[in-house]
Amino acid sequence: MTRPRRLHIALWLILLAASAALALFHYQILQIGAYQDDASYIILAQSLIKADRYGLMYGPWLLPDPPTFPFGFPLLLADLMRLGLSLNALKGVSFVATLVNISLLFWGWPLISRRASYGWGLAVAVLYGTSLLAVSHSRVIMSEAVFTTWTFAALLLTEGMARGGRVRGV
Repeated sequence: MTRPRRLHIALWLILLAASAALALFHYQILQIGAYQDDASYIILAQSLIKADRYGLMYGPWLLPDPPTFPFGFPLLLADLMRLGLSLNALKGVSFVATLVNISLLFWGWPLISRRASYGWGLAVAVLYGTSLLAVSHSRVIMSEAVFTTWTFAALLLTEGMARGGRVRGV
C-alpha cells in the first residue's frame, strides 16, 4: 500500500488532537524540579549560555561539576532560553517531540513493515500516543521524547536506505 486512505489520515489527525489533549490536561501538575533530571537539564542549558565550561553549576563562585548528561538536549533548551521563554515553555520541546513521534510511526510505517497497511501503523501510533509513559514525558523537561524522535528518525532513514531507495527529504 503506497498511500494511506483518507480515513487513516483523519484518524491520525484525531489521534494527534487526542494526544495533545491528554498531554495538556494537567500540564502544570508537575512543578519543574519535581524530578531531578529536569532541573539538571535546565542548569546544564544555563551552563551552555553563561559558563565557560559545560557542567552542573550551582553558583558563580563554584566550578561546574562534571556533567551527568550529554549536551544534546540541553543545547536545544539553551537556544529556547536565549529567546527569553519561561521555564514552563521549555516543556514544549517534549510535547512537540511526542506529536512528531506519533507522526513518524504513522507516516513511516511502510518502511517498518512491507506488508502491513497504514491501519497497523495507526494502531501502533495509538498505543504510543495514548500510553501513560508517553503522555507523562510530554509534560516534563526530559530528554526521553526527543531521544525517541531521533531514534525513530534514524530507524526510518536506515530502513529506507537499506531497501535501496531514496528517502524523501534526504
